Amino acid sequence: MRTIAGCRQMRHCSVLLFLLLALLPAAAPAERPALGHKLALFGRGLMQMVLSTEGHAARRLDCEPDPSLLQGWATEHRTVVFVRHGESTWNEMFNRGRGLQRFLWMPLRLARGLARESALIMSTESTFIDSPLSSRGIQQAGEIRKALRSNDDGHALLAEALAVSANVTSVLVASNLRRAVETGTLALADRLAKTGEQMFIRSELQEISRNLDAVSLAPALSYPTAPRDAVATALDDVDLVFDSLYCADGNRGNKAVLGHPRERLARFADFCFGESKVGGLESLQQNDGAVIVAVGHSLWFKTFFRMYIDRAVQHEVKERKISNSGVVSFTLERGVVGGRMLYRILPHSIHILHGQFV
Repeated sequence: MRTIAGCRQMRHCSVLLFLLLALLPAAAPAERPALGHKLALFGRGLMQMVLSTEGHAARRLDCEPDPSLLQGWATEHRTVVFVRHGESTWNEMFNRGRGLQRFLWMPLRLARGLARESALIMSTESTFIDSPLSSRGIQQAGEIRKALRSNDDGHALLAEALAVSANVTSVLVASNLRRAVETGTLALADRLAKTGEQMFIRSELQEISRNLDAVSLAPALSYPTAPRDAVATALDDVDLVFDSLYCADGNRGNKAVLGHPRERLARFADFCFGESKVGGLESLQQNDGAVIVAVGHSLWFKTFFRMYIDRAVQHEVKERKISNSGVVSFTLERGVVGGRMLYRILPHSIHILHGQFV
């Protein structure tokens, strides 16, 4: 059953879609491609809102093998670090605050969001589709960077998990949604500038949601090289070459409207061991010391934990979200049982390094 907020979201998105349809004939020839692309994405988003069932499917994973079957059979291990994106403009409009306060302020925030969307109507930008970081989200991502720069012992584990070492392979990946890429770029700007490495855009990390903000603006095999002005301002003290910063070989475009999230979860597990059929990395093969830093989304992360933690184990990561710009590390292992490759998260290896569960 849809929530009241969900119905409101659909109504407002429908209004924007009809506005785009009305503007298309009057648009200048040079503006029509961008407007037509946005129109197609709004249409896809509304279809996703109506037809997608992946949110419900994510809660039904009983048909998957119990990860506990892998106990005693694991042959490889990887360290994985999940970084949740900072607050997005969608979060700002629909999710900020709690209880009555949230609903009292929602109309004002939504009105501001609609005004911003109207101002962007003829551009390739959007507040609703693939929503970027809000001003608070930019600040939250910057807090990770600030923590990494400090010499505070309280941030030692965070710094160790996100650092680069000559003896350890560490790769940065992010969802194909802007708020994740922006968070990774802001939080790890110093590392990116120092190493000159690329951030790998992975479409399998796209959020598990029917909402419009889970539709990616970036076409398959591409990602915009120019940051938004607000992000560029926050990065004015570091020299990043955006033309080559992102590798989009793993961005295969938007998820299937009627797809099941377990397929994308499994693809990411394969990727962690260098065996993805799409943009896999040889440096992750046969490398037990490798670290994968993945910047993504709360529901996707929660579902990944549910899928790969033993069914009988009760753990808060299965039920609660990582806070905006929260960081959690864990060990992912794999091995062959009965001729099938299985994956398992070691429950005792889960550590929250920044933020909290909410």
